[in-house]
Amino acid sequence: MGRTGEMLFTFLGIVVYSFYSVIGGATIWMNNNQDKVEGLLDEESANQVDVTKEEFLQMLEDMGGAGWDILIGTILAIIGGCIAIYFLRKNKNPKAAGIILLASSVVSILVTFLFAWPAALIYVVAGIMALVRKI
Repeated sequence: MGRTGEMLFTFLGIVVYSFYSVIGGATIWMNNNQDKVEGLLDEESANQVDVTKEEFLQMLEDMGGAGWDILIGTILAIIGGCIAIYFLRKNKNPKAAGIILLASSVVSILVTFLFAWPAALIYVVAGIMALVRKI
């Protein structure tokens, strides 16, 4: 019997972290291309959007460098998950994989300011499974 459950949870965590990476990248793009965002908001203003253009641009300014924090934290977690899957394959070193998963989840929670907590929770479950199961 292998470590299929842990690998599935880890892969699911990688997928969720990838989603948050896209959000972080989109935030960075919007901060760097505010003129294009203004153009898009002007087009959408005809569709009766609840948020005004000025409010949205102010929100982008307030977010500032949060996009970089989210992107860096999620990429570190994705790399940690890939390393953990390598250690879980053929039951090479499940304890190291569990520790890496738990450490990746804690680091990502701290770096992203609790933004990616659902993915971190998935990593915690996979890490505990890897540490506790005796095969």
